[in-house]
Amino acid sequence: MQINIDGQIKGDLLIQEGIVFVGGEISGDLEASKVAVQEQSKFDGNLVADFLVSMGQVKGVCHCKKIQLKENSETSAILVSEDIRIEDGARIAGSIKNLPQK
Repeated sequence: MQINIDGQIKGDLLIQEGIVFVGGEISGDLEASKVAVQEQSKFDGNLVADFLVSMGQVKGVCHCKKIQLKENSETSAILVSEDIRIEDGARIAGSIKNLPQK
């Protein structure tokens, strides 16, 4: 299942299956299996996911098994993950807590 969010959402979302493509702005909490924050898109809140890939802006707290920050992404967050990959050109402010892999 694929869910595309292209507008503005204020509030909390729980998506139990599939991948969520953030193409607009989300302000609130998001829990999903996989999340992709697209270029020119914004997420601000608490994020819980198995996998996060960001090409846009992420603010808040992210608890994810795997995080990938792409070139030109902007992250101002607390990142908690077993596997964090930051590409050249990604901008990051905040803190990173690397958990032991299970």
